[in-house]
Amino acid sequence: MNLESRVRDILSDSLAVPVTALTEEARLRADLGATSIEVVEIVASLENEFGVSISDEEAASIQTVGAVFEFIRGKTESAVV
Repeated sequence: MNLESRVRDILSDSLAVPVTALTEEARLRADLGATSIEVVEIVASLENEFGVSISDEEAASIQTVGAVFEFIRGKTESAVV
């Protein structure tokens, strides 16, 4: 399973939304209705799934599904180097 599929599964499970709603432009809070608690759960799930650390500041800056993809991709690529 590729990175985007794994991220979409986490978001879909955490937010109880269909994977088809998780377009790159979809905003986590405004469009998908993520609460503060759900965002914390998403961050924890992403950290566990990808073996990365996400600071509160980094989490607050991630607004869209596409931004989640880019952020995780950047974190996992820098961990490989």
